[in-house]
Amino acid sequence: ATTTITANATTRRPAEITKASYAPLAVLALAQIGTSSDSAAMNLATASLVGTLGATLDDIQMATTLFSLIAGAFMIAGGLVGVTIGLLLPQVSSDAAQIKVANRHRVTLAPLSPNIFAFTWGGRVIMGLGACLITPSVLGLVAALYQGRQRAIAFGTIAGAAALSTLSPLALGIVMDSSGFRLTFAIMAIHEQ
Repeated sequence: ATTTITANATTRRPAEITKASYAPLAVLALAQIGTSSDSAAMNLATASLVGTLGATLDDIQMATTLFSLIAGAFMIAGGLVGVTIGLLLPQVSSDAAQIKVANRHRVTLAPLSPNIFAFTWGGRVIMGLGACLITPSVLGLVAALYQGRQRAIAFGTIAGAAALSTLSPLALGIVMDSSGFRLTFAIMAIHEQ
């Protein structure tokens, strides 16, 4: 038996793919890199947090675990919120603003924490909540904004951004060694603004 595959008119490549149509993808890729780099920053900050905030190993483990627990536990809810906001707001720039708002509190909580308690229960909880909104929103927006070949390129770009974030420990380590955890987490916050 032979199978004949025919092209469907709705899946044909658009006549023109403009470079401007990929502008939102740059914002989404940067959000993906920032969210993926959070764990690297935390892992590099251990010595700094012990020395500066008087953290114990148990405190560090709690801060690390709390971020993952919060982000993972609320990921589905965050995705639903992101999709709902995406459906209600017709402009992509508004959705990009949602991503920025989710991370705005990082500037004040993590880098300026006076002690490990504030860092963990303020900064890391907010970071986890931000991650649970960003990650599914990035993927949902790619699916909503792009079709066909553009969607494949967009998902490839997001996957590439996640892979690129594996190099973040190098850059973050240099900043951490020269200036400590406060500047490192401030850079992470500014990156996602």
